[in-house]
Amino acid sequence: MSIFTLKFPSSSSDHHTPGVTVTFCFVPVQTYLFRRDRLRHGYHRPEGRFLVSLVTVWLFPVSLLWFAFTCDGSVSYWSPVVAGGVLGFCDPLLWLAMLNYITDSYPNVAASAVAAFLIPSFLIAASLAHAGVAMFAHMSVKWAFATLGFISFGLVALVYVLFFFGPRLRRHSKLARTFEQEKVG
Repeated sequence: MSIFTLKFPSSSSDHHTPGVTVTFCFVPVQTYLFRRDRLRHGYHRPEGRFLVSLVTVWLFPVSLLWFAFTCDGSVSYWSPVVAGGVLGFCDPLLWLAMLNYITDSYPNVAASAVAAFLIPSFLIAASLAHAGVAMFAHMSVKWAFATLGFISFGLVALVYVLFFFGPRLRRHSKLARTFEQEKVG
């Protein structure tokens, strides 16, 4: 059997498609706000990449909890589907903001900085995929997703820490770029 003749169920890969599509339509809003932030401060701050994320980061744990508490069949099946769409909207938007922040903060070593972020992220994701199997086997779907939702509040904290304390954190790095000297005239 050829790989081209395999038929995958549409639910296996299509549930995030509407959310991702909306994300790509939303990226110009993020770009506009970043540009406004640059004009306001006189230089482009990497923290400006998180202006949209300060709001949308809350959608990540909310959508996981929304899915968790509506996936048991007690409400319309559309509720967890929409929750998955919201997750599909905010997840790539957060990744995009984080990767833009890293490349703006470390422009001379951007590839290494992105690799230093992605490689551990992917290793953690791969190991947690195995933990997820055990978690879903021993917990109900509701509480497994609720646990993920509660843990993901740490992501909210990370975005706010980087937004408000990013310049102070970057001062401790020899490779980070300082932006205060590069005022746009």
